[in-house]
Amino acid sequence: MASRNVLDPTKSSFDIDRARQLLYLGKLARKRFKAGPDQLLNSLPGESGSDYTVLQDLLFSQIFFLRKKSVVFGFVAQRDNEFFIVFRGSQTIGDWVSNTRFYQSWKPLEVEVPGKSDPVAVPGYVHKGFRAQYTRPDPKRPAGLQSISESIRTTFAKHFDESKPIDQRRIYIAGHSLGGALATLAAAELRTIYKDAEIYLYTSASPRVGNSDFEDFFDAEGKSEGIKKTKAFRIFNTVDAVPNLPPRFESPMEGPKYVHVGEPFAFTNNSRGRLPQRLQYQHTLPIYACALGLDPEDYRYDDKPLPFNC
Repeated sequence: MASRNVLDPTKSSFDIDRARQLLYLGKLARKRFKAGPDQLLNSLPGESGSDYTVLQDLLFSQIFFLRKKSVVFGFVAQRDNEFFIVFRGSQTIGDWVSNTRFYQSWKPLEVEVPGKSDPVAVPGYVHKGFRAQYTRPDPKRPAGLQSISESIRTTFAKHFDESKPIDQRRIYIAGHSLGGALATLAAAELRTIYKDAEIYLYTSASPRVGNSDFEDFFDAEGKSEGIKKTKAFRIFNTVDAVPNLPPRFESPMEGPKYVHVGEPFAFTNNSRGRLPQRLQYQHTLPIYACALGLDPEDYRYDDKPLPFNC
């Protein structure tokens, strides 16, 4: 495999050790999905050092064989003075159905901000399927935890102390594939609520989420509203199809309907093998682990040999 880093290390604050840590947590998010909501522990093993404390699992209800079932999409965790929101990638038919709902929502992402009577709209428009998975409530869930969005807001209202110094309230948000899209929405929401917090977004293999106005919300300092810029990075394989979806849908009047958020960290997987196998693996965690200098064997989905060399 050959890697091509398109970030200028002298100008970027991209932290490869942090990217490795967050990809590791993404692997744990997938394991929690496999375990199911009834088999979850309140701690996560640290990749090195102390464990993580799980503050809240992020659940979403989907239909399985005509029955509604809660599935784990990720978690909110804390270690020392750092907070983590991590999402898994697509695993179910319901996930893939949401991925295909690429037409944009007719209204922007709206955020419930403490102290304000009306929701605050995040600038721009976003993918309808991603927005639905992030915000759709499940009345059978406990109050305050009825959607992924509400679960995150409730958890941070309880555990995130805004009075602490800035270096004691950093937030790291990450996800792979569909998880990268949900992580992007979570970053936009928390940036709207906690305007001066240090928020870092690391996505891998993420599809596009919103239009250029939505992207501007991440890239602009927002000084008129006192909003600090979110440090956003997207890691992608140049031969992975998913980061090229949804298409940009260029409009002569409005410009592209879908653009990426964050500084790009690109690599190219040149592994050899049968074409179907190569295409299948271009999007997987082992490929991305390899690009970050991690052992892909630790990120395998099953016991089958990996069809590439790191």
